[in-house]
Amino acid sequence: MPLIAAVRQVFAPDGPLVRDLPGFVPRAGQTDMALAVARTVQGGGALVVEAGTGVGKTFAYLAPALLSGARVLVSTATKALQDQLFLRDIPRLAAAKRGISRKKSWSCKALVAVDTSTRAPLSSAGAK
Repeated sequence: MPLIAAVRQVFAPDGPLVRDLPGFVPRAGQTDMALAVARTVQGGGALVVEAGTGVGKTFAYLAPALLSGARVLVSTATKALQDQLFLRDIPRLAAAKRGISRKKSWSCKALVAVDTSTRAPLSSAGAK
């Protein structure tokens, strides 16, 4: 399944996030951002997205990145956001991986969080 189609499936009203994550409600802004990330991952280039509180930014960039199977670098400005990614969001997305029919489904070769004040890696995780 192509990346764009997989992202649409993940964020669909009857998709795996709704089915497997209690309380998850798809939001148009989140889906739009996830599709923009997927198009950028697929086609290359850069993407700058501005989104307010409550849009669901972390799932919008993590889901396409994980579905792509590509090496991913996530830069965080705070330790709190790094902890949110590693301790809450990535495990929740991994739990929702059932039902995604993509060959590299939710595999992540490396995810590295970077402290933007020092540019030093804070930690890394490899997940399958």
